Amino acid sequence: MSNSSINSRRVFLRTGLAATALGGAALAQTTGGTGGTGNGTGVTITPAPPASFLSAADNAILRFSLAAEMIAADIWSQMADQIANDTTFARSLGSLDPFLPQVIRDIARE
Repeated sequence: MSNSSINSRRVFLRTGLAATALGGAALAQTTGGTGGTGNGTGVTITPAPPASFLSAADNAILRFSLAAEMIAADIWSQMADQIANDTTFARSLGSLDPFLPQVIRDIARE
């Protein structure tokens, strides 16, 4: 890896919070109604503006992080719903760790 790419990654990490906020806003714009792209998610993915300080690789990292967060939130929400609606499942998790059902509900709420 060249020094210039290492330095550019360091700059990206230093400005990561700002990049995440700007990139997330540029990457996922919710649309009203049936969704803008017809993919059934209600999310329109748009590329970063041409004058953006984000490279294509940085943009890809932000897209991946956004997708991972959306999937993780959905999984925690489904598990919390399952705990609320299925006492057998909640007891089974409780036999592994007595605090596990409550931890899952707390994570899903955040």
